[in-house]
Amino acid sequence: MIARAFRQVLVLLAAALVPAIIAGTIQLKYHEPDPVPQIDAAAARALGEAVLWVDARPRREFNAGHIDGAVLLNEDEWNSLIPDFLNEWDPDKPIVVYCGGGGCQASKAVASRLLTELQIENVRVLKGGLKAWRSE
Repeated sequence: MIARAFRQVLVLLAAALVPAIIAGTIQLKYHEPDPVPQIDAAAARALGEAVLWVDARPRREFNAGHIDGAVLLNEDEWNSLIPDFLNEWDPDKPIVVYCGGGGCQASKAVASRLLTELQIENVRVLKGGLKAWRSE
């Protein structure tokens, strides 16, 4: 009786394992495209002064050092910083948003809000963030 129950458990586990493997394979193959385009440091440098830099890091990090001419705009202070951003914004200039480094999600979050909430189209995220900019 115990052997029969054990076999039934094994059959159920095997039956559940097949759909799990299929679902996992599909999820690994499919990933949503990034809604915010990226730009690498070399391409961003080529833009020269024809870009508005947006620093998405916390204020203390911005104050410690940032890309020349960058405007601070982070999610923590979004509402209070938007007026300063809008004063600097020129619809003819592309916007490049950056944060600390490659693993930082702050730049994607800020860029996404610029795209969706403010309907600004020419927004990019600096690939690799400030670390990539400084290492070029």
